[in-house]
Amino acid sequence: MGKEFESDLSKVKDEALRTVMEAAAESWRRPKSNVLPFNKTTSAADRYMRLLHSGMIGRMTDAMVDAVQLEKLTETKFTKAIAAWVAEEKSPIIMLCGGVGSGKTVAAATVIAQFGGLFITAHRLLRLFSARFQSIDWQDNVMNANTLVIDDIGRERPTEHADLASALVEVLDSRQSWYRRTILTSNLDPTEFTKVYKEQRLHSRIQETAKVVTSNAGDMRRKKNA
Repeated sequence: MGKEFESDLSKVKDEALRTVMEAAAESWRRPKSNVLPFNKTTSAADRYMRLLHSGMIGRMTDAMVDAVQLEKLTETKFTKAIAAWVAEEKSPIIMLCGGVGSGKTVAAATVIAQFGGLFITAHRLLRLFSARFQSIDWQDNVMNANTLVIDDIGRERPTEHADLASALVEVLDSRQSWYRRTILTSNLDPTEFTKVYKEQRLHSRIQETAKVVTSNAGDMRRKKNA
């Protein structure tokens, strides 16, 4: 009886091991996403709280907040691109390039509202990573946020371009290694961006891992008020 039990137990162990090995082999064959999956909310209240906690509320009008919260935002090139980028789950970075009022920030807000994250301007990022204002806690927040929006790249002073480029490289490298999504917005078009920032490492990160979207839509806020 004891030998029969040991034999059955051995068979169970062998079967369990075979199952584990087959599952492991299947996971290696299956195409892997380059980014972590999102935990999407379907609640309007949750969308508002995620916008609030991210720091984006202060950058948006009440009408914009309501439109994002209730998912009634007017579709633009940027909102379409953001939605496709989220659905693809391939590139860890998207860069939105367009003039003032073209809808970059509000498009980024749709991702924050759905999945949570952190919003920060390029100027503040530069301060966080400078020797004078360095904040380890905030740096950790920037590195570890589920989704990070870095807004208004290119509006800092010309003397700060090199320091911002170095900070961006550090942030993008860290976040990419942990498969965390990053949204960059800039008033500069890709050609201007290359001329302003001389850091080759930044250019290579964007060329290799970022989806770059440009729009010449103009200021949508003026169009609505016209």
